[in-house]
Amino acid sequence: MSNSRTNWVNLAALAVLTVATLAGHYWVWGLLFGWWVVQSVLTGTSFVVFPAERSSSRIAFWIITAFWLIIAIWYLVAGLNLPGYP
Repeated sequence: MSNSRTNWVNLAALAVLTVATLAGHYWVWGLLFGWWVVQSVLTGTSFVVFPAERSSSRIAFWIITAFWLIIAIWYLVAGLNLPGYP
């Protein structure tokens, strides 16, 4: 993807996240965290503050990726408004 297109996609995603958050639709964040999981597995790099490479930091990579997956599921399920779910 070209830099120009990547920049517009990033800006559009920020706008969608802002509107969704203001509207109380936090499940959209679950989609973003899910996207991070997919990208981490495909590229072999996961991020929190600094990158963790699957090839050199296998444990950190999988812990971070698992964390993003858990958070993605949490937000997506929370968006279903199930009774008794926080």
